[in-house]
Amino acid sequence: MTKQLIVLLVCFLGLQPTGLFAQVSGGNTTLNLQDMRGLGEVFNISQREAGNRFGLDFRSAGVDGSPFLFDETHKAMLVMKTGDTLAQTVDANLDFVENEVYVGMESGEGGFIKAGSLQKVLFTEPEYQAVYVSLPDPYVRQDRDRVYRLYELLYEGDYQLLKYNRRKLMKSNKNSSYSATGSLNDKYVEEEDYYFCKTGERCEKIRLRGKDVVKTLEDWGESTTGLTKADERVRTEAELVNLIGKLLK
Repeated sequence: MTKQLIVLLVCFLGLQPTGLFAQVSGGNTTLNLQDMRGLGEVFNISQREAGNRFGLDFRSAGVDGSPFLFDETHKAMLVMKTGDTLAQTVDANLDFVENEVYVGMESGEGGFIKAGSLQKVLFTEPEYQAVYVSLPDPYVRQDRDRVYRLYELLYEGDYQLLKYNRRKLMKSNKNSSYSATGSLNDKYVEEEDYYFCKTGERCEKIRLRGKDVVKTLEDWGESTTGLTKADERVRTEAELVNLIGKLLK
């Protein structure tokens, strides 16, 4: 886990003693549907016998892959659009097609929260720690569409590095021996897009390489003196995060 991500999680978790955590329904230890509806920013909440619409492993029958981030839920903390924070962790998963967060409770109830109703989703388990932010298309993609999407926040400061885990459904031709998906099933194809942003102002889609970050900063009038050719050749997320920190320290 990167130093920047550790700082993000520590700073967020450190807010608990200040009273900034929203109390839900008298401070119940387990969230239920009434608690979630009481926040006023929750959509598509309904009790489901199976716990979620894709079954317990979040996969669709007859379809390879999934629109979800995980095959199962992971513990997460939610920060609502209003700035309120759910006082307890919940079982969560991200749907990158519908732009929703699945939330499950110990009672077996579950529902979906639109990305536009959230600020952040913070996964806090030791085996998976990550921060996802909800951002509108006009900011990230310079698109008129008001759709909010969930992006993994890889770096945050005066600049942001975002990753969008895009899922695209490819249809298989079941009436032919040839299939673009490689099987007789439809298939969700996973693709990753990266965006480098001047926080609150603009974003630029980049490839996963240092050269793109350097060029974008230069286009925005930032100095990149002192960098080497090796810095421009970085190709991994961790290297790119370190490079941004080096440039902006």
